[in-house]
Amino acid sequence: MKSTNIISVGINFLRCRILGPLVLNGRVAYIGHNITVQGDKKKLHFSGSVSVQDNVFIQLNGIFKLGERSMIKRDAYVIVNNGQLEVGDNSAIGKRCEITINGGKITIGNFVRIASNVFITNANHGFEHKDIPIMEQAIVNGDVVIEDDVWIGHAAIILPGIHIGKGAIIAAGSVVTKNVDAFTIVGGNPAKLIRAR
Repeated sequence: MKSTNIISVGINFLRCRILGPLVLNGRVAYIGHNITVQGDKKKLHFSGSVSVQDNVFIQLNGIFKLGERSMIKRDAYVIVNNGQLEVGDNSAIGKRCEITINGGKITIGNFVRIASNVFITNANHGFEHKDIPIMEQAIVNGDVVIEDDVWIGHAAIILPGIHIGKGAIIAAGSVVTKNVDAFTIVGGNPAKLIRAR
């Protein structure tokens, strides 16, 4: 992502139900309608030629950076709570995806394809204490890194602390509980190696 080309997009700019192309940083972008942004508008940074489709919901306490020519497809749900989500260039977050951050960081590289209904999180409930309700126990964080040229299939789940190497493929419906080597294909619940590319 080229930080010199990142610009801040105000809450009102996204909320005003503008349809069609807009000019961001001298380049054309597409901003759909019914986009909701809650939180600090100064922490939302879009590069040029991004596309944000209809009915996207973004909640920000932390920082969200979306790289050049990247897109968020319709009905996606993004929560960045006191952390950072960074999406590189030419990447896509699919329809009805959910990405949640509770402190820490999720990094998504360049040319990443994330299919519909994928769930990615860097946080989980602690459950060490049997005498305390799970919802009242500390949140456990683990940064997530998805390197360049990764393809994540429909309805996959990426859990906290996962590192997915360059060029990997995650099969549809997989639950990724361990790191994934570069240029491998994994699938299943829990996801296991199918073969190298």
